[in-house]
Amino acid sequence: MHGSRDKSKRPSLSQPSLPRGFRIHHSSGPHRSWNCRRTGGFLFPHFVVNDLEDAADQLVSSSNMTAIEQIQRHLHEAAAVQQQLAEVASPIIADAAERVAQLVASGGKIMLCGNGGSAGDSQHLAAEFTSRLRAEMERPPIPAIALTTDASYLTARANDYGFEEVFERLVEALGRPGDVLIGITTSGNSKNVIRAVKRCRDRDILTIGFLGSSGGQLARLVDVPIIVPSDSTQHIQESHIAIGHIFCELVEEALYGAEGILCASVAPRKGLKL
Repeated sequence: MHGSRDKSKRPSLSQPSLPRGFRIHHSSGPHRSWNCRRTGGFLFPHFVVNDLEDAADQLVSSSNMTAIEQIQRHLHEAAAVQQQLAEVASPIIADAAERVAQLVASGGKIMLCGNGGSAGDSQHLAAEFTSRLRAEMERPPIPAIALTTDASYLTARANDYGFEEVFERLVEALGRPGDVLIGITTSGNSKNVIRAVKRCRDRDILTIGFLGSSGGQLARLVDVPIIVPSDSTQHIQESHIAIGHIFCELVEEALYGAEGILCASVAPRKGLKL
């Protein structure tokens, strides 16, 4: 409750220490009919005062932390999220990797898409599949493509038709039955990823979602939702790349490990046991 806070540690709302970006407006006109509170000589609706006080409390809390404490807090929180993810999602990840390996062995490919940091993750993971993940495993490339890399196509299509269909169009162009689409979105609500997933339904393409929080709309649309149990975008993204690395390792092991589906196609290399 707001009344229980230690107000001695809270910056005065009438002083320059007010959080950047907040403006103080004198209440006038119809706003006087709101349930207001006088603060620093100005009238504010109670909900505005409460929001400002919350922001001020957070600034005080952050300013009292050292850089070392901030680092440790972030890493401990990230570890806790991934520990919970390991408990709830490991069977889902293992099953999805096995399904993807079977499809790749049958001639399918992996497509990946996302926006912003998730676009970067798509490219990162496509590189792990097509190049290699682990130095101790030399193996043929696993066919994978990030749908986020062609700036000429993305800008042309978005300019002419809108950004929401850029990935859907590439699925139409490149997707074939037996392929896989991995959609990466922290909210699960990215419209262009949703449209790409829906297009995959028409083409017998397996869909996997790297999601977060509640999973959003995609939790109900993809064949395999892998949901990071966190509301923090940072921690969701950190977990997504961890899932991607594990996923790639499981797929390459299933394909080219000692008992892999395609292990006979791997030429032995000196010093490596395959």
